[in-house]
Amino acid sequence: MTDSGGIIDEAVQPQEVETACGARVLLLPDTPRAMYRDELIYFCMPECKKTYETDPYNSCLAGRLLMNR
Repeated sequence: MTDSGGIIDEAVQPQEVETACGARVLLLPDTPRAMYRDELIYFCMPECKKTYETDPYNSCLAGRLLMNR
């Protein structure tokens, strides 16, 4: 990213993404994530991702799984 003078801005702001439960979080290197049907899904907490991995039908993605989306 550059400013109007052509100087590189090294303080790039993190992107905001929507999580599986609908929350909005800043996308950071340690943001929990997983693939679901060729789509990268983000989670608001590591515990949410762990629930999805161990018991997907009781996770925040249960609605999608049950609707087969």
